[in-house]
Amino acid sequence: MRQMKRKMLAALMVAVMAGSSMATDVLCGGQIPLINNVIGVGTMTLDFGSAGTAVECAQLFINNNSRVWDLTISTINGGQFENYDGSSIITPTAAGLEVSAGTLVGTLGTGALATFPVAVTLAGAASVTWSATQTTATVMHNLVIKATWLKPTNLAGLYTETIVAAIVATL
Repeated sequence: MRQMKRKMLAALMVAVMAGSSMATDVLCGGQIPLINNVIGVGTMTLDFGSAGTAVECAQLFINNNSRVWDLTISTINGGQFENYDGSSIITPTAAGLEVSAGTLVGTLGTGALATFPVAVTLAGAASVTWSATQTTATVMHNLVIKATWLKPTNLAGLYTETIVAAIVATL
């Protein structure tokens, strides 16, 4: 009987040990918030009283920390500078508006450089999209938009073009 008690106690111990063993997985982590913006700065002091060659008319600054992003740049007046009612137009030369890398400080994300359109022309109703895939964040990367025009014979007044820049991030 004593031996039977020991066997029952041993079986009970095994059952208790097997029934009270436990394992768990614990997940720890955090999140880096998405940064996805483009900042535009335009020049309102272009000298249309004389010819201009590769004159900087706008700058864009890109900030993005997603893996993939698309930046689309387009114009409202097809790359032309128009007066208040569109009755008088200053048309850039055949090159149109040129978009290229700026010289200001900023960091382009690793990997994005391979797909950068080094010099792109915006003329007519054109737009350009830069699709970038990166492994590090883009911080204040600078693009410049320049225009070249002949000396106009237009009437006096303010002539403008609206440049639209939109960035879309893919997580």
